[in-house]
Amino acid sequence: MSQQVVLTPSTALNVRQGPGIEFSVIDIVYPDDHLALSRDFQRPLGQNGDWVKVRTPHGIEGWSATWYISLALRAAESALRLTSTAHLNVRQGPGAGFPVIDLVRPGDDLALREADAIQLGRSGEWVAVRTPDGAEGWTAAWYVTAKLSSQALTPTVPLKVRAGAGREYAHLTTVVPGMRLTPLDPGAMDKAGKPDEWVRLRTPERIDGWSAAWYLRPTDPYPLLSVPWVSQIDRDSTGAFDCGQASLLMVLKFHDKVDVGVTVDDLNKIVPKYTSATQLRELAAHYTLTLKALYTDSVDRLRAVIDKGRPAIVLVDYVKLEFPDHLLSGPDQGWHWLVVTGYKDDGTFIVHDPLWLPYQRGGRGGAYLTIERDTLQNALLWQGIEENVVY
Repeated sequence: MSQQVVLTPSTALNVRQGPGIEFSVIDIVYPDDHLALSRDFQRPLGQNGDWVKVRTPHGIEGWSATWYISLALRAAESALRLTSTAHLNVRQGPGAGFPVIDLVRPGDDLALREADAIQLGRSGEWVAVRTPDGAEGWTAAWYVTAKLSSQALTPTVPLKVRAGAGREYAHLTTVVPGMRLTPLDPGAMDKAGKPDEWVRLRTPERIDGWSAAWYLRPTDPYPLLSVPWVSQIDRDSTGAFDCGQASLLMVLKFHDKVDVGVTVDDLNKIVPKYTSATQLRELAAHYTLTLKALYTDSVDRLRAVIDKGRPAIVLVDYVKLEFPDHLLSGPDQGWHWLVVTGYKDDGTFIVHDPLWLPYQRGGRGGAYLTIERDTLQNALLWQGIEENVVY
């Protein structure tokens, strides 16, 4: 499973405009808040007096003292890459008194073990790692550097996923460029683009199988959630007013709350036609999923939702999205729910729009559409609306 970095402050902590106490305070975070790392994160671990650039739950980017922050992982789409800077012992426990179980060399990549954490900015810290040989142990953090790296793959052409590592195995499904695929085996990222190699992976629809590595490449290391896309206008949907139900079904699938056979029409039978934020939450509760809702007049708040690992169902004025080649036009367009699944550093948001047929856009339908920040802001419905985001 791929992973995402989680930073958590150990105390109430100032976030400043720059890396030092001489810079002004622009936000305050508290224990149990999740802080997202800056995309350009690259620094040594375990060093006193260091600062790290973070994004707060309020969407504010600034700098905080690393000696008050712990680092761990959670299941998601991007990861921290650790690299040794010296010949380094890996031990059974966090200290020089534990037996050596492996040795790593300068430049070796180490995996930070899921659910383990390290206190940043403190000399003498030890970090729980997995070595290239698969050994799990502890090593001195002050000889390790860390940076963000991609931990997902995407195909370069429409690509078959098979039941085994070879063309002779059964065809399970087809993935297309833009889809983010989760590698399931160690070393899978290193196989990308190499001839005669096969990679075991998981699709956004959670189908596990094998694909030809020479048609795969690493994705960019920006936050993007693997949300299965659903159409509101295919054979399983009545179409006209089902954007809320279709958007919710994507989120239900993401959270593994529905069986594979559940359709948009099934949700429409429970809550028909137009849906409010309250109705979407009630419909989610029918499937034992608790969702929150908020009102916002700024799409910038959506980044904090994505950083928490939750897709956001957002209410927009469809005509203002300016999509080319969509199916509706003129007076047929109006209020519309869609799902925000990620964002890039340049302000672009990535969305799943249910108002597309599965064959459109080379078989991608309305999945992984990109919308400029200002375009989405202009389309966001907020005046006279009580709640316009469900997550």
